[in-house]
Amino acid sequence: MFDKPRTAATDTRHATDEAIARARRLAQQPIREAAREAQHTPLHAFARVARHLPRDVYRDLERRLPEERRQALRHLLTLPSACVGACQSDDFVPVNDAVPAAAAARMLDAHGGREAYVVQGDGRYRGVVARGVLQDAGETPVGRLAASRPSLEELDDAPHAVRNMDRAGTDELPVVDRYGRLTGVLRRAAVQASAPERRGWLPRLGLGGRFRRGGARGQGG
Repeated sequence: MFDKPRTAATDTRHATDEAIARARRLAQQPIREAAREAQHTPLHAFARVARHLPRDVYRDLERRLPEERRQALRHLLTLPSACVGACQSDDFVPVNDAVPAAAAARMLDAHGGREAYVVQGDGRYRGVVARGVLQDAGETPVGRLAASRPSLEELDDAPHAVRNMDRAGTDELPVVDRYGRLTGVLRRAAVQASAPERRGWLPRLGLGGRFRRGGARGQGG
């Protein structure tokens, strides 16, 4: 008997079910154990879980997180649930533009990646460099090897993200904040189905749920 074909909607429902199950498990753990797990879980992945936590559990966990991570988490939870900032992933390899190609290649090998996202010293996105480009490039800084690839802003909506992927001929685009700093990557499969609505108690810190409907930005400078 053949399995039913997987679709983006199926994958999204599966991810949502996993997030709900994990939230229930966290809510049943001693708060210190739950806080340790929250600290070591990739930020965007934990934000998806946090949307399903009871309010009192979330508040207890948040108080135990380091200030920088707490603020980043609160920011993610204020983003509209279907914008690219709420759908982005942490599983990418950022490389400073001054890092030698040989070192960047080793970083990719360690993470099983095919390409690295190049950033400046202040975290602003510059471009992408493929594993094959790094090979035999020796001590050449990756900033000199990076190819341009447009970026998305956190508040861009899903339809614009998909159109920009089509224009760029890729299934993956970097996501940047309002200062142009790299925050994650968005993959086509993550935006082909509607994201789940977030729980009503989640903090709202001034973004107002509005979407930015502009096109993708070009390579950072």
